Amino acid sequence: MKTAAVERWLIKQTLIEAVLNVPVGLICLSASLIVLAFSTSIAGLVGFVLFKIVAALVKSILDFNLLDSTLFCEIFCSGFLVWLFVSHFRRNADFFHQSRFRTSKVHVSNAGLSRALNVLLAGPRSEDGLFVRMLYTGPQWFASAISMFYKSVTLLGMDISSCAKILAIVMQKGARVSFAELAQLAPECNGVKVFPQLRDIAGVIFLQNEPCGISLTSELRAEFSRVLGVKMKPPSEKDFHARPKPPPVRVVEPAPPGPHTILGIPSSASLAQIKAAYRKQIKLCHPDRFATLNKDWQQMAEQRSKLVNEAYATLSAQFSKRSGA
Repeated sequence: MKTAAVERWLIKQTLIEAVLNVPVGLICLSASLIVLAFSTSIAGLVGFVLFKIVAALVKSILDFNLLDSTLFCEIFCSGFLVWLFVSHFRRNADFFHQSRFRTSKVHVSNAGLSRALNVLLAGPRSEDGLFVRMLYTGPQWFASAISMFYKSVTLLGMDISSCAKILAIVMQKGARVSFAELAQLAPECNGVKVFPQLRDIAGVIFLQNEPCGISLTSELRAEFSRVLGVKMKPPSEKDFHARPKPPPVRVVEPAPPGPHTILGIPSSASLAQIKAAYRKQIKLCHPDRFATLNKDWQQMAEQRSKLVNEAYATLSAQFSKRSGA
């Protein structure tokens, strides 16, 4: 399997998606600022009327003149904006928690503009009236803009090499591949970090039934076949008949990655660099990050944590021997 070709395809698709998310995010941000400015001006007008009423009451009761209406309106508008965003977040807590507003994915053919527009228009409740929809449009579009920018950063930070290697393995297998098998076939890839990144690629299917694993849709397989220059053969009648059992093939186990590879540091790293890399890697596979996932994810995190601890112990022992000598 030509992993380099898959890697080039993934670089191109992630770059296109990340670049297109930026102008759409700017459109969302501009629209939200315009709507928020209009809402704030209305709130300022209400605040000014409220100030006149309060000033009249204070004048009649305490015989004191309130003169600074500007400060009162600024405080009132600031409080209105804080209430608006907090209220919008509380009304859509489940929506944000499930990250539905960040569903933009690296796609095969469509670069994502239609999905971005769906993000822009998604979110309002069907039972809300016209006034409520208009009131929460500003925070909603502001959240959509932030999600677009965040998605661009996430795509640009994707581990392209590891993701391409995993995709090539799944493509070559032709069927589902379990997490445990992927960890054996690509031990140098940090599954705790790479597998969640694969969720950003449209066409990658995460299978929840035991054993949990990854598969690809027919559309993504067809795209990889085009990229690799391989023709997908339609199933024939011969494929449904029994075939003779092929002779056993000797499987060469890949060499386990070294401690420096596991921690992602060069062989000339200092003790301080080793400790910093260890803290970074062990944080990625902390049990709290996988408490709500199934046991396969938890087991994968435990195995990764064990590898990181063993790598750190090995390198620390080497430094201790050097210092002792």
